Amino acid sequence: MLDKENPEYNNVPDHIKQAMIDYYLYNQPVGHFLTAVLKNDLKGALGRADAHNRRNLFSIVKFAYNELPATCWGDEETVDNWEGAPENIVENYRKKLE
Repeated sequence: MLDKENPEYNNVPDHIKQAMIDYYLYNQPVGHFLTAVLKNDLKGALGRADAHNRRNLFSIVKFAYNELPATCWGDEETVDNWEGAPENIVENYRKKLE
């Protein structure tokens, strides 16, 4: 189960946590910064992060690492495949959380 209330993630803004959860559960697109994070593009993430997200990038990546399945993030190919995944595949992952 996704644990966005874990104190380890206090530095992760709520809108960032929610965007990553919506990306995973509902295949919702995310912005350029989170796309770079999800693709494991450190240079892109740092270049697109605001000051708060830059300071807390470790916590943001930790949230993704601990709370999102490897099937939807980790490199460019995986993210591109997840973004283009049919609804039934995304639905199967949602059911696993119930």
